[in-house]
Amino acid sequence: MNGQCPSCGETGCDVLFSGPDFDSGTVRFAVCRCRTCGLVRTGPRPSDEELGRYYSVPYYGAGQAKFSGPAEAITRFFNNLRAKEIRSRLGQGPGEGRRVLDIGCGRGRLLAALRDMGYECHGVERNEFPAGDTTRDITLHIGDLKDCAFENGSFDAVIIWHALEHFGDPVETVRESARILRKGGLLAIAVPNFGSMQSSLFRRNWFHLDLPRHLYHFTPQTLTGILKHFGFAVVSSTTFSAEQNIFGFVQSALNAMAPRCPNRFYSLLKKTSGAASSAAFIGWAALAACIFPFAAAEYLVSGIAGKGASLILYSRKQDL
Repeated sequence: MNGQCPSCGETGCDVLFSGPDFDSGTVRFAVCRCRTCGLVRTGPRPSDEELGRYYSVPYYGAGQAKFSGPAEAITRFFNNLRAKEIRSRLGQGPGEGRRVLDIGCGRGRLLAALRDMGYECHGVERNEFPAGDTTRDITLHIGDLKDCAFENGSFDAVIIWHALEHFGDPVETVRESARILRKGGLLAIAVPNFGSMQSSLFRRNWFHLDLPRHLYHFTPQTLTGILKHFGFAVVSSTTFSAEQNIFGFVQSALNAMAPRCPNRFYSLLKKTSGAASSAAFIGWAALAACIFPFAAAEYLVSGIAGKGASLILYSRKQDL
């Protein structure tokens, strides 16, 4: 695969396997590992125009909701928990006068929770994002992070929650995050864990592979190496994520059982599907319920082993 690795600059890589695109399962992409630093990437990388088609309304969701019914309520619940975790790491005092940036903020649910705690909230999203759906009193910046031209040390916290894997140059994103964070500022990152049990078990059927939207695939070693290079000290790490890992196992198992219907259960949970009460949804839900006990067991075992399907890191900016 052509192109330099953004982490080490080398061009040599090995193809680990090929997998289908997340949405249709008809276009295949290679998953390749850098021979020097081990960072895994997707190839061939789609053009910006091609990639943009994978970020349509069905991806972001319609209006203020991405999912239907209980699924949307669960998403809001975890966003509120995440906001409380970030507040506790910033200090329990009032958020007034403190600035937070969420890179890849989506519909701004996490920022809305932080706004209600008193923080000044900013978000960055892709050009394809339906900007009319933003949450009030949140400043949304459309486009690339580097084009926002934020001042040095202007944020108390930067959040990159299941977004870093989407960026064409994740290393530059971490570099820019270091520049705009104040000394001691908090960087909160979550990514799918390519070094997880789920990734090894399901490979091309892994729900969190999400080809080709996920251009890079991180392990604890590759991500912590990038963070340390730009002066971040990791203060907390975990691979437990009930929000992501359990459903990831369920949908991955369904993908393996029905490869011609990739991620179908997930798509039926979305508000844009218009099929949440259909017989198809009931059938998929019944299969999911049968898989759930195995997913719960894997969640506990993999998390204890440090090989859960999500990698969550909290870091502090240090002096270089």
